[in-house]
Amino acid sequence: MRAGQKIFTRSCYVLIPMITLSTQPQHKMVIAHMSGLMTIAEIDQFERDKESAILSMGCAPNDYVLLVNTADCVIQTQQVVAAFQNLVANSPTKSKRVAIVQASSLARMQAQRVMIRDAAKIVRSEEEGVAWLLSQESA
Repeated sequence: MRAGQKIFTRSCYVLIPMITLSTQPQHKMVIAHMSGLMTIAEIDQFERDKESAILSMGCAPNDYVLLVNTADCVIQTQQVVAAFQNLVANSPTKSKRVAIVQASSLARMQAQRVMIRDAAKIVRSEEEGVAWLLSQESA
């Protein structure tokens, strides 16, 4: 099975979770694309990968912005939402600002529970998120 591959079983399907990270060093930005149904282990791995991405750009903790695209995620379990909420609030490598791309209204409500920081915003597209992260108003 490949990450992100759909597994069809009878009348429903489950997405295998996948998190990919990229960076834009010129903007001190980490971009995460998440899909599927996450586990706490994937959230923990995301934090480790995010830390590596920050170091690869030569940034200090709290000297970068984070764009998280969750448009391809399904509704997450309470435990995963709580783990992500804890990560957003207490990460030792917390970003200056974080924008979360959300598509569905139900997933958007879950994302609002995670957004317990002042410097955070839920957006409808990556373009909107990048614009907000890089704007003077969000600084």
